[in-house]
Amino acid sequence: LALENRQEGGKPLVPEGDTVYTSCDDERITQTGTYLVQDAFAEPTKVVCVLDFQPGAYTVIQNRQTGSTDFYRGYSEYRSGFGEFDGGDYWLGLDRIHNITSSGDYELFIQLEDFERNVTYARYDNFAIGAGNDFYPITKLDGYSGSAGD
Repeated sequence: LALENRQEGGKPLVPEGDTVYTSCDDERITQTGTYLVQDAFAEPTKVVCVLDFQPGAYTVIQNRQTGSTDFYRGYSEYRSGFGEFDGGDYWLGLDRIHNITSSGDYELFIQLEDFERNVTYARYDNFAIGAGNDFYPITKLDGYSGSAGD
């Protein structure tokens, strides 16, 4: 699962000595990889930024490739996020996804790959989730295209 920023953002609070980016859309990010990203509402977090699709860059909100992380978790962990944020399996967290999607217009890209390496995808032009006090409802999800089915 990945998000693409559809609007330019503000400046981050930068810890001394660390390179921190406002989003995966930062022009200083030129290739797919793990980066320290800080939105306006949270502490810097390592995320995977994917630049393999044009146009734009995507923030990976869920990465499940290695099987290194157990995703059978409770609500509080899905709220705050968990896993190996340095390139392993992870869930970014509902709080963070809400903060990101409430700061601009975002596209959601979902890529699925099975054990035989068959790949399908779903892309939604508009995606956002609401706040935690409403249990993070999907508030925008439209403009589907892809091969995975809607």
